[in-house]
Amino acid sequence: MSFQRISPLMIQQFEALASNKPQRVAVRHRDRSLTYGEIDRRSTALSHALKKCVVGPEVVVAVCVTPSIDVVVAICAIFKVRGVYMPIDPAFPAALVGRMLDEAQPAVTITHAEIADLTRVSNRPQLMIDRFEFDSSESHPQGDFTKPSPEDAAYLLYTSGTTGRPKGVVATQGNLQYYLNAAHQRYGFCSDDRFTSIARYTFSISLFDLLLPLTCGASILLIDRNEIFDVERFCQRLKTVTVMHAGPSLLGMLFRHFKKSPAPPTFSNLRHVSTGGDMVLPSVMEDMKRVFPLAECFVIYGCTEISCMGTTWPLDRSTTEKWTVVGRPFDGVTLSIIDQAQRPVGPGEVGEIFFTGPGITRGYLDQPELTATKYVT
Repeated sequence: MSFQRISPLMIQQFEALASNKPQRVAVRHRDRSLTYGEIDRRSTALSHALKKCVVGPEVVVAVCVTPSIDVVVAICAIFKVRGVYMPIDPAFPAALVGRMLDEAQPAVTITHAEIADLTRVSNRPQLMIDRFEFDSSESHPQGDFTKPSPEDAAYLLYTSGTTGRPKGVVATQGNLQYYLNAAHQRYGFCSDDRFTSIARYTFSISLFDLLLPLTCGASILLIDRNEIFDVERFCQRLKTVTVMHAGPSLLGMLFRHFKKSPAPPTFSNLRHVSTGGDMVLPSVMEDMKRVFPLAECFVIYGCTEISCMGTTWPLDRSTTEKWTVVGRPFDGVTLSIIDQAQRPVGPGEVGEIFFTGPGITRGYLDQPELTATKYVT
């Protein structure tokens, strides 16, 4: 648990890289790209606008954007002023968006002009990031913000609702730091890596795609939703990256397509492929080994409440996978299977998964009773 306290927080790691390697490309989307230095300058300019909207510690900023470079700039800007990032998917039902805005009470919403109506609320400011004047003549000094603390709230993510009504989960900068460091230490990412960004921004694994690269000097390739489901175009994109995380349903779609192809592609460029977020069938694991012949392949298991990184399992190419597995805990995490009285169950008995560790988030937004039920000592 000590390592995440010693290392700098995510935004500090990014700013150090932006200072030392400003010309390194950080993110690509379609025909656009931004370097570390450009993201730093843009996010600093945006952070001053956020500060004028009274954004600071524990203050929520909603971000409702389509897949674009803007999401990376927005997150960095929010963290620079110690705000709380809350993503909203433009595809969400209007009722859910309204409930999220009502519950979280963001001070401001960052959005795109063409979808601004989705989050427009009277008396609440909006910043149209696609129309923001980043290059205005106004000076934006770098050093006038208080450094974030590990105890600061970092993000507010809503659960998918698979176990009931979607719930807001509040995580701290320390939780986020653990999340990113655990993945980095386990998988050994480096500045030569090129990550895909596939997950919707409202899923906790999106932070793996968007923020982890910015802490190790790597680059991000943002892929549009329509490209993800166009298998041929998606494959072309995959040939330019080294790291991919994808859900088992998406991988299954790819593998079914490849089995029908007379000359399925090979991806010798990929060195890390991981999956999770749903049950991973043994057949999917075996296909991962076959389609990604030079990659280290992993299952990742976790949830929003534990900062995503709970357990992981490396696929062994010398054996055949016969079981669905979730793996063993990341460093600093303990896992138990317990009954309703919080006693360990025996082999073959049914129980609940119980996690402890530095990734455990604060709890559910404005639901103290539910938090007390699920977050127990």
